[in-house]
Amino acid sequence: VATALTLPFYWLLSRAFGPGGIAAAGVAGVAMYTVALALIWQRRKGAGTFARQGGHVLASLGASLGAAVPAALAMYVLTRLEGGHPLLWAFVNLAVSGTLFGFVYVIITRRYAPRLLAPLLAPLPRAVRRRILPALPEKSTES
Repeated sequence: VATALTLPFYWLLSRAFGPGGIAAAGVAGVAMYTVALALIWQRRKGAGTFARQGGHVLASLGASLGAAVPAALAMYVLTRLEGGHPLLWAFVNLAVSGTLFGFVYVIITRRYAPRLLAPLLAPLPRAVRRRILPALPEKSTES
């Protein structure tokens, strides 16, 4: 349903603004999906589902802004070096800046908000988790 609702945005914005319009429609689509999923989750789990999440949101926003700086710098440098096939350079640009963003995000959250890393590290083997985050707080019994 959400995909069907966003298709007109892609068509309209791509006609009006070209590739930038497609990117804006993509961002709008992700926002719509996120709101829809949050509403579904809240309906299933109850009104208190997102209570006490403000601190986590602010910590994640701060880490994201901090990680965005070196990622944006990498994108800037890579766009200046661009040569050859444009799609290949777009891939290289996204791969390098995205990887850099991820590493810096983990470093910042490891230092200032280690609980935010628990869901990201959960699929990793225990030994790897301990190396990345040796002092990860024990899981709380709250749900």
